Amino acid sequence: MFITVRLPSKEIARAIAWVAKAVAKEPSRRILQHVKFSHHDGYLTVVACDGMRLHEARIPNLDMDITVDGMYKVEVVNVTKKLLVLSSAEAILSPFPEYENIFPQPGTEGTEVKLNKKFITDAASFTTAPVIRVHEGHKPATVEGIQDGIIFRGLVMPLMRAPQDR
Repeated sequence: MFITVRLPSKEIARAIAWVAKAVAKEPSRRILQHVKFSHHDGYLTVVACDGMRLHEARIPNLDMDITVDGMYKVEVVNVTKKLLVLSSAEAILSPFPEYENIFPQPGTEGTEVKLNKKFITDAASFTTAPVIRVHEGHKPATVEGIQDGIIFRGLVMPLMRAPQDR
C-alpha cells in the first residue's frame, strides 16, 4: 500500500530525503530498510539507520498535518514538488532499534577515529555549519545542527582499524 503525503515545505522534504540516505540497502537488514516516523513532544521525528550510520531529523509540528507514525519504506521524496511517497511496511517482527541511547552524552571527551568520508559528508550535508563531535574509544562521531528550524542529528560509526594501524 502506498501513502502519498504533501509536505508543507521544501525544507521538510529535504530533511526526510537526508534521513533516507541512512536506510540499509541489504535485504538481510529488513528492519533497517525502513524509516521510522513518530510524533512526540511537539516534533515529527524521522529516523533511519543502516548499521554504520544513523540520521535523525526532529521537525517542529508547526502546522503539519502529517499523521504517519510507524515504519515505512521511502519510495519518493520530491523536494521541488514537496511530495513524499511511502509504502507501508509488511509485518515486521523486530522493533526499530532503540537508538536514543546510542548518541554519546554531551560533554564526552573526544579522541581520534577514522570515518567513512561519504558517510560523514552525507551526515553533515543538512546544514552550512554542522557541529561534529568525535567521542572517546570506539564510539560513533555525531553530527548535529539546526537548519530552517529543523533539528538534525547524525551518527557515523568509526572504521575498524586495519592490523597495520594498531
